[in-house]
Parts: sequence; C-alpha cells; structure tokens
Amino acid sequence: MQNKIYMARQPILDQEKNIFAYELLFRSANAKAAVIDDATKATAQVIVNTVNSIGIEKIVGKSLAFINCDRNMLLEGALHALDPNVFVIEVLEDVKIDENVLVAIKSLKEAGFKIALDDFVLNPDNLEHFQDIIPFTDFIKVDLTLNSPQQISEASKYLSHHKVVLLAEKVEYEEDFNYTSKHGFSLFQGYFFAKPEIIEGNSIDARAACILQLLNLIQKDPDIEELEEAFKQQPEITLNLLKFINSVNIGLRNEISSIRQALTLIGMQKLQQWLMIMTFAHDSQNARSALFLNASQRARTMELMAKEIPGNSKLSDQAFLTGMVSQMDALYKVELSKIISEISLEKEVEEALINRSGILGTLLCTSKELEQNQYEKAVKSAKKLNINEEQLQQILLEVWDWVESLAQQNG
Repeated sequence: MQNKIYMARQPILDQEKNIFAYELLFRSANAKAAVIDDATKATAQVIVNTVNSIGIEKIVGKSLAFINCDRNMLLEGALHALDPNVFVIEVLEDVKIDENVLVAIKSLKEAGFKIALDDFVLNPDNLEHFQDIIPFTDFIKVDLTLNSPQQISEASKYLSHHKVVLLAEKVEYEEDFNYTSKHGFSLFQGYFFAKPEIIEGNSIDARAACILQLLNLIQKDPDIEELEEAFKQQPEITLNLLKFINSVNIGLRNEISSIRQALTLIGMQKLQQWLMIMTFAHDSQNARSALFLNASQRARTMELMAKEIPGNSKLSDQAFLTGMVSQMDALYKVELSKIISEISLEKEVEEALINRSGILGTLLCTSKELEQNQYEKAVKSAKKLNINEEQLQQILLEVWDWVESLAQQNG
C-alpha cells in the first residue's frame, strides 16, 4: 500500500548566506499545509517521512536537521533512536519546564544531541521560565516578530554568560538580516532567504496494530529467534527497519544479510525507540494487500528451499530477505535499485536481486516460476539445487499454511 506523503524544509543560513541546516516541517498529505492537530504525531511523521520514506541524505545532505519537539515527544525517550550528529532537538516555546523535562533534556545532551529553543521571546518572564535548560542549549531561535528592536539588540547581553548561538527567525527583509548580524546573531531563517520547500515522497505503510504487537513482544524479552520470526511476518516494517539502520549512528554502513543481523545491529533499546516513533506517526490503515501477502509467500518459499540445501547456515536467512526485498519495487512504485541503495544489502543478496546470480538468484527464479504456475520449469530449477519434487511439494504446503495464517491474523 502506497501513500503520497508531504513535508517541508526551510534552510537556516550563516552570515555568509551558506546553508548551515534545515528545519524540517510537518505538512498534511491533502492540504500540503501545516494543519497540526497533534504536535507529537506531527513530529513523529516528520521523522518517519525523513528517515523511512524520502531519505535523510536527500532532504538535508550533510547539513543538520532541526525538528520541533513538544513535551510528550521529549518525555517518551524515543528521540534517542535518532542520530545526534544529524538531528537538532528544537524545544517548542509552549513546553512546560519541570524536573521531568529537564531530565529528558540532560539525557539528550549527554547522548550528543544539540538543543534549540524555538520562538524565544527575550523578556524577564521567558528567561526565567527557560533558565534551567538554557545551560544545555546550543541554539536560541529569536522570532523577530515577537521581539522589539531593543530586545533583539540586547540579546547577546542577555545571554552573554551562556555559550549559545543566536538564530534570527522570520527574517523577511535585508534590513532584518543586517540588523541582527550587527547584534550578535550568526544564523538566520526566513522568507528573505527562502520559503519552506514542499518535499513529496512515497510512504511505506506499517500498520499500528502490527507495530504494537512487536512492542509488546519486546517487553517480554524474547530470544532472537522469536523476534526474528515476528519481523518476518511484517515485511513492510522490516523494510523500514533496514532503511532506518543506515540512517542512525551505528557505524559504517552495514552489509545486511538477514533480518536477525539487522535486529542484532540495532539492539533492543533503539529498536523499541524506533517502533515508538513509528507508532506516534501512524494512521490506521486498510487490510494488508495481496501484494504484501505475495511478498511474504515468496520470501517464505525461498527460505524453506534454502533450508534443504546443506553447507551454508545463513543461506535461509539471506533467502528470506532476498525474497521480501524482490517485490518492494512493485509494492512502493520505487525502482528496486533505489531501494537496494538505501538499505545496503550484502553482496550475494544484491547480486541475486539485480542479476539473478548465485544460489540466491536460482532460488528467486524458482520461486517466481512457482508463482507464475510454471510448475515443470520450477521442478527443473529446484533440481539444480538438489531439491526433488517431493521436497518442493512439501515446501509449497508449508508456505500456503503460513500465508493463510498471516492473512487471518492481519486481515
């Protein structure tokens, strides 16, 4: 199931008018405007659209990404799933500062995140309200429409004992830029430079009920085999997971050969945080499409055939992953080469998907022959893998039972 998604970005520039960062903004799918009913959900959708659907490199390149965060998002702890080298946590102006928020801010700061205060008004009441978190703040965004010229000119004096960068918001005229530049501001954002730019992409759906099931399973401290099996039953969530792994600061881009490896790489804490963000962002979806069931069927067929081939303990895991990814281009109307580039697959898996080469390529071709009712051809292909017709028939029976159970549980 494919949906069009929309978001916006607005550049943040330095004094030389070079792009320093982008603020990422929520946009409603229908109106392409910021119709925000739930600030937590809006932020979560911005994150999910950025990481899963469009891609962080496409949106911000090597620049920083400022994201608005309300109180709920700060307190949930899910933001720790993000890369602190990319995302700046922008605390909204209406967040009530108390001990819980302070603990959350300190935790994010210790994790390496930069903190920004949004729509700041330079008056005694506001300075007092935010005084406890200003020491942990890296950027203060001063709204030029909410502050007098005198307040703006005295901003540096107000904050001279804190190491914060002043960012002028709503810079609409060159005079605004020149005035703030002379009074200690080093970053700038507003219509004078650029209006928010609408970015369009395709979302990859992950049903809320399925995400909640996975969260509940994690709470029970499952072994890796049980968790892997649960993800195998949710191909759309698994694809999002693979894309997410290559957006966070786990290390170098990882060559992934199996779902188990992906789960091991991300770890339980980040996995739980990521699923929480997915839950916040999610709208209820329609029943799972036939394409998803077909992707699951292909992956399971390849997995069971691979288990009949001795000598390679990880082949069945690679086979399941290959089968699942092989249909993602049809599912999401995106070139398969683009999907492969985003999730950094192991070479054998990638070669099977692109060139149908190797054992995985033969498994993929055999599975497709079965789907196309080319049974005799599939039997011949299976024999190349030392799988006889009786074994193949038993595999088909197991696959059909498995897919039927998926349809009943997720329909």
